[in-house]
Amino acid sequence: MDYKIIENSTAYKLDKNCCTVVASSIAFDVPFEEMQTYFFKHGRKRNRGYWMRNIIKEIAKDYGYKVISYDKINDYYYIDKKRIDTSYFLNSETNEKTLENCSMTVNNCSSYLGKGTYILGVSRHVLALKNGIVEDWSKGSKRRVERIYKIEKVGKKVKTLTFAEEFKNRKSFF
Repeated sequence: MDYKIIENSTAYKLDKNCCTVVASSIAFDVPFEEMQTYFFKHGRKRNRGYWMRNIIKEIAKDYGYKVISYDKINDYYYIDKKRIDTSYFLNSETNEKTLENCSMTVNNCSSYLGKGTYILGVSRHVLALKNGIVEDWSKGSKRRVERIYKIEKVGKKVKTLTFAEEFKNRKSFF
């Protein structure tokens, strides 16, 4: 999936405020219409936004992915009555500081993150970064990244067959 294909679809044109659906569709490599239906089943209403952090781990589990989240933390301290700001991203699994003192924006996020698949949260918007390419209308903007979700494939989801399907797939032993 890529943003240009989604942007030209009828389902996208008839739905506003669907950035979480678009980003999820791209990051998890699922057709937009299927992901849109998934979000509708989980409480999203058409033309309404939806909080990514409420559903991302569930999507990952259902489609055979693993999610590592990084939250932006701002620390302030004072030296000689002068405020010094430090910022970093905190890994949710290891509680390690990463990407310290970076000013990551939509425009420069690929230089910090590089290859891989990510969903990035900026103020009131979510977008996908896939292999160093921003897949979103906000490509090139100076909006600061506040949250990072790294998406990793853990295995192919296997459909459970019914007895009839299993029997049909068997080869005859005679």
